[in-house]
Amino acid sequence: MRGLFATCPIPGGELGLLHLGGALNERPAADGAVGNRDARFVLGVKGMWAPGEPDAGRYSRWVRDAWARLRPWSTGATYVNFQTAEEGDDRVRASYGANYDRLVEVKRRYDHENLFRTNRNIRP
Repeated sequence: MRGLFATCPIPGGELGLLHLGGALNERPAADGAVGNRDARFVLGVKGMWAPGEPDAGRYSRWVRDAWARLRPWSTGATYVNFQTAEEGDDRVRASYGANYDRLVEVKRRYDHENLFRTNRNIRP
């Protein structure tokens, strides 16, 4: 990870490794919407830059390449707060795991017109 970060061209780039524990991991997998309760760590590759940044393409490639290099050591799952706007529904589904289908049913019942859609959306 250290060698990977040494190649980061982004002034505001980060590789975050967070320890998970406590209530998140103590509850059963079906207890609420949060998925990935078996994970003990979260790894995030983050790049931040201003709109119109001339090197935005290079920065974006580094973030994606960094994640591809680190992914073999991951569970393959994700959390919605680590996703970008251009990621597809498959990544949203991966965030909730087995709870996703239950959340779709809740959305159909209480938000069938999809009013609450500006976040990482679960379609009714």
